Amino acid sequence: MSYQIAGAEWCPWSQRQASELGCTTVDGKTTCKATQENKQVEFVWCQDKNRQPINTDHDICKKINEQTVNIGGYPAWFEDAEVADNMGGFMDPCQVPGMDKGVLNCDMKEAANQTCKQAQEDARQATTELQKELQESSQALEAEINQMKEAKLGPLLQRLKTETEPFQLTCTTAQEAAKPKW
Repeated sequence: MSYQIAGAEWCPWSQRQASELGCTTVDGKTTCKATQENKQVEFVWCQDKNRQPINTDHDICKKINEQTVNIGGYPAWFEDAEVADNMGGFMDPCQVPGMDKGVLNCDMKEAANQTCKQAQEDARQATTELQKELQESSQALEAEINQMKEAKLGPLLQRLKTETEPFQLTCTTAQEAAKPKW
């Protein structure tokens, strides 16, 4: 069993698939560094950047262009020149049976993925701790501001009360005097 992959130059997933397989195109010929069961993986571009057919003499591209196969999109995986079951769209080459994991650096990719997962978890924990610290600091600052308000404004409020009391007393006295005496 060997896989062939059909791609379209306009399709970003095809571009990514070619990159993941270590494929390069020189003078219209694409070669890939990835191997499967000691055979070089075959990748063929079937449409150009303008969605026009290319490599029309290749069996897979011919089938796609003549619509004798339904690929459902690019990249399309073929097994022995037939559309591969359960192998559509972008595939992580490290998950494809028979691929040479060493050439693809699968162990290093897995280690990098684990490092990223750990870094994300560490960042999540640090963020949670910082949010808690920020909330506590904010509450402490609010309490400190309230104390400062009381310290600064308390005497002024007392003075205002003291200085306005005679006016209030005058008003109250006048109102009392104006009440009818029954």
